[in-house]
Amino acid sequence: ILFFAGLFASIAPPAAVSAAGVFATGVFTGSLIWWIMLTAIVAGTASKLSPSVLRGINLLSGFALIGFAVYGLARALD
Repeated sequence: ILFFAGLFASIAPPAAVSAAGVFATGVFTGSLIWWIMLTAIVAGTASKLSPSVLRGINLLSGFALIGFAVYGLARALD
């Protein structure tokens, strides 16, 4: 939120403040709808999966995040 606030403040001319407000409201509303839908889908499907499948998904996700972090650090150190 602070990133978008700073971005809008730096690139929007004073006359376009209302346009930036409409854009920010649209981004917020779209993100809210996306997260509500995603949460509903995950809540609906998680109850149908066994604990071992959920553990496998969690492990796979964790290793993917670790891999992306290592890749990002390696790229940053080049």
